[in-house]
Amino acid sequence: MPVAEEEMLRRTIEKFEDDGYAITRSGKELIGTYEDEKIIIKVITSEKSIGVSEIRGLLKRAEKDKAAEVHVVSDAPLTPQAKKIVAEEGVRYLSIRNVLIDILQHELVPKHEILNEEEKQRLANDLKIELGQLPKIRRTDPVVKILGGKPGDVVRIHRRSPTAGTSIYYRLVVGA
Repeated sequence: MPVAEEEMLRRTIEKFEDDGYAITRSGKELIGTYEDEKIIIKVITSEKSIGVSEIRGLLKRAEKDKAAEVHVVSDAPLTPQAKKIVAEEGVRYLSIRNVLIDILQHELVPKHEILNEEEKQRLANDLKIELGQLPKIRRTDPVVKILGGKPGDVVRIHRRSPTAGTSIYYRLVVGA
């Protein structure tokens, strides 16, 4: 395996381990386990584009292994049909750049976190609003993609300010 490929695999493993996953490796395919949740991570380095057969194969593998999520890490573009399946099936597509450079660690990127269902309900009750009234953030936002946000999720953003200290903002994740 070329050095660049091996480096991308190493960095991908580090990224998911930093997120709390225990990683086992089989070639370019990784299995991540966090508590009782299992995910499949496929690193694709040399393809001109990623097609439907590759995505469907990963989805079948996930079903067989009872994996909760499928992640594809690559800079190869998805074919139009593969994009459709990725969107429909909730496959997470991460750019190699997002693995090699962790934008969440940049000083200008505020802390983002996705609320759980209980926190979402408490927020709606406290503000006396429907969640649909919150300002929106697209699921294609780089931070939302890294966090795995899906339409309907609510993101809490902690912004630092020299005058106000820390301010909290909420955004509703919407489709592209």
